[in-house]
Amino acid sequence: MRALCRTLTRIDDDAAAAGEPDLAVLVVRASDALPGQGWWTSHAAATGYAGGWTGPVAIEEVARLQELAFRYLSSPPLRSP
Repeated sequence: MRALCRTLTRIDDDAAAAGEPDLAVLVVRASDALPGQGWWTSHAAATGYAGGWTGPVAIEEVARLQELAFRYLSSPPLRSP
């Protein structure tokens, strides 16, 4: 799991530089459907997020970011003319 998280961090760093959404937010625990501690610390460092890592505020933050990721992934790719 740690290797997956490190890989997703690198992918998300590149994606952020290109203006693309975070995809690591899609990797969640089965117990509460929220990302783990590593994601939260990276997210807080990158965005200044200061809310909780569990509970209603965390659920809202994750849902918002997952919606952005799903919308991005379901949109047709841009093609060069």
